[in-house]
Formats: sequence, structure tokens, C-alpha cells
Amino acid sequence: MARFRPSFCFRARPPFIRVRRKSNETSSPSACSGYRAEVRRDALTMLTFTEMLESERFGAARAEIGVIEGLATHFTSEDMAARITWRKWGAGPAVVLLHGAYGSWLHWLRNIAPLASANSVWVPDLPGFGDSILRDPANRTLDGVGVSLARGFREIAGGEGEISIAGFSFGTRIAADMASELGARVRDLVLVGPHAFAERVEPQMKPRSWRAIRDLDEMISAQKHNLAAIMFASPAAIDDAAIYIQMKNTFFAAIAVRAPAHAQFWNALRTRRGSIAAIWGEEDVYHKGVLPRRIDELRGRCPSARASIIARAGHWAMYEQANSFNSILRDFVSGTA
Repeated sequence: MARFRPSFCFRARPPFIRVRRKSNETSSPSACSGYRAEVRRDALTMLTFTEMLESERFGAARAEIGVIEGLATHFTSEDMAARITWRKWGAGPAVVLLHGAYGSWLHWLRNIAPLASANSVWVPDLPGFGDSILRDPANRTLDGVGVSLARGFREIAGGEGEISIAGFSFGTRIAADMASELGARVRDLVLVGPHAFAERVEPQMKPRSWRAIRDLDEMISAQKHNLAAIMFASPAAIDDAAIYIQMKNTFFAAIAVRAPAHAQFWNALRTRRGSIAAIWGEEDVYHKGVLPRRIDELRGRCPSARASIIARAGHWAMYEQANSFNSILRDFVSGTA
């Protein structure tokens, strides 16, 4: 049983100022990554969670993340709705990756390097998550964030050239809005585990509450249970990096998101002139047993849409079956699928 007594080395984030940086600085892998958490939780609780994340157990996970993070160039875009942190890898045709609810750029940890071998890969933290800030925390559906992302991308990446956008889970809605704002510039829109369908499927396993846990072993057990309940097809595939990412992402999420109306998502898709593709894990708990009907509904609304199902994968398909996912996504964004 590993318990932690916080050492009082708390690092507060400086007051909010406008910053636009372009560097190869490696962000600290500690959990002190956003002042939102400092506002939401007392310092003692935050320090306890920070020390859990900095334990020896997660040394290999931090090292893996640090290698990818160290290769990134960082940018910041800002408007009245949000301050958004972007990371960029590679060079070539642009691919934007948008993470899911209670996530961060780390949802795409196992996909960035393979994509960056032939593309410039842009991964923002959505406002309210990771290192990005949402001005209005009451905006739980993130209305307008797709527009903020589109404008920010134009500012930091320039206004020319075709791009591809992939969104995961809740991020598919933001991706559709961003694609709508950028119009014909978006050649490919890829929806990974999209939710906005008439038939609702609830996970059979219920997540465990973890916020009162102060013991590392208990925390790992709870987070592993939650990953098995929601994100993975096989509990054997849940490694320490996945647990670390889940812990960091969920603890430092600043808002409890709420899904917007389905009509908003479908309306954005109906205006698309470029390609639309969807990818699901075969064992995704939100779609298990109904994937043929999901594909029928998607193609009923978007007749030219392509679809792919990844075997032995759950909701977080791009992590659990990264090699298969990367091959499919590369084909979609290169126009070979």
C-alpha cells in the first residue's frame, strides 16, 4: 500500500496573460499543468495527486510521454472564448487531432509519431482540459470552440493548404464544427467513436468514484476498472501509460462536459463538401451490438461516408490497437482508403 505525504513544493501557475510561444520546450510531466485545478481543488489534494503521478510506478510512462512531448513545438492561440495550447510534430500535409471529453493531447500518444512521419500533426488541448483554458466554465457543451480552433489554426499555421481533421468521441462534435468553419479547406473529416446517434447504448460496467482516494494502489485499481468499463476491450491491454494518462486527464479536467444536441452535429456534417470517414472499435461499449445500424444511420445522412471497424478494440481504439488504427487513419488522410 503506497501512501503519500505531500511535500510542500506547490508550483502555482502565473496569472493569466496573453502568450504565444514557439519552442521545443518539454512541458513538465508533473500534474501541475494548469491553474484550473488550483482553483477547483485545495492545494493538499492537488499535491497528493501530483505525487501519485510522480511515483516510481509511472516512471516508464512519463519517459514515453516525455520523448513525444520533447519533439513538439508549442503554440498558443487565444480569443474571447478560450486560450488554447497546441502541439505540433512533423512536416507535410496538416492533420489536426482533437481528443475526447476529460482528455488531452495524450489521448493520441500512440498515434502522433507514426502520423508525423509524413504529415504535420497538430494536437490542441480542448479548452477546459490539459493546458487550455475555457473562459466560461458554464459552457459545458463547448459551444463555439470549433470556431475558436479554426481561427486559432489559421493564426498559427497559416490560411492556405488543405488539412484533415480527426476527432475522438466528444471531440467528433468539435471536429465537425471546426470543419464547418474552415469549409473547403478541410479535405478529410475522420470521426473516431462518434456518439450522436438515435439509438443509445449504455456501458454495462459502472465506473468507480476515485476522487476521495489517497492511496496509490487503490487509485490504480479504480482507474484500471474505469478504463476497462469505458475505454478498453481487453483489461490485459491496460498498461501503466494508459492508467497514468487517465489519472492525469480526469483529475485536471476543469469542466464536466454535456453533449450538445445531436442536430448540431448532423447539420455540420450535411454542409461538408469533403470526405467523411468513421472509425469504431468493434467492442466499443457505446456502440457494442449496434455498429451495423450506426453505419447505416451515418450513410443515410452522409451517403458517401466511409467506415472502418477495428477488431479487438474498445472505445479508445487508437490506443488499444494503435498499429491497426494508424494504418487506417493514414489511408483515410492520404486519400488511399
